[in-house]
Amino acid sequence: LGRLKCLELLLEFDSRIKSSLAEDIDSSGLSAVHLATLKNRVDTTAWIVKVLGKSAVVHPTKSGITAVHIAAASGHLPILQLLTKKEKKGVFFVDSAGTTPVYFAAQEGRLECLRHMVESVRADAIARCDDGMTTVHCAAQGGHLHVVQWL
Repeated sequence: LGRLKCLELLLEFDSRIKSSLAEDIDSSGLSAVHLATLKNRVDTTAWIVKVLGKSAVVHPTKSGITAVHIAAASGHLPILQLLTKKEKKGVFFVDSAGTTPVYFAAQEGRLECLRHMVESVRADAIARCDDGMTTVHCAAQGGHLHVVQWL
């Protein structure tokens, strides 16, 4: 909670902080929303999305990965839910390999995230990336039987 309060105070002190939330990236191409999602900071992610709106949800890294991809792959369901509530289209964005957040969730065995995207947002359960592999293929390759059975 301390980090969030610091962000709020910074924004109050200097309005230019708002643009840097979206534009400033680290050496991997991750912005504040990507990092907050990766670290499972629900309150900080929610605040960034509130400040920046839908653009925070679909803002891509250099390789096209969004916060939705990160939440799905990491199994951060509460963050995934708040991101998709703000912008449902986020589940359909593809990275530079043609991979969707649904594919990421299947690949990492994140069934709860996969179910949310398919059942609540109506994402394609059998997403296929550019190399031709589907969610079923990558779940099986990763040994995620529970995901294969659900798919």
